[in-house]
Amino acid sequence: LVQNTSEKGFDKKILRKLSTTAGSTTELNPLTGTALTSWIIEYGTQKGVEISTPTANLIARTAGPDTRTIANEIDKLVAYAQGEPLTPALAERTLISGAREYDE
Repeated sequence: LVQNTSEKGFDKKILRKLSTTAGSTTELNPLTGTALTSWIIEYGTQKGVEISTPTANLIARTAGPDTRTIANEIDKLVAYAQGEPLTPALAERTLISGAREYDE
């Protein structure tokens, strides 16, 4: 069972009761800061493209902490870059124009 505990009206007591009788719980928090930047760089590596720290920071500031959204944006950048490194200029040209920066 996966439950978003930040949803309005979610009762953590129910989850605690279920976990003690039927399993366990693990709290997963969104990545932030250096951990998020590292995740972006590693995801780029898995996709066969080099992402610099400044580019990773720009992607994080724009897309926010949701790794699915970030992965989507990186996939678009990889397709557009056609094997070239992902630079801040490329990211700005392809993804950032028209996007608002994510407020943490």
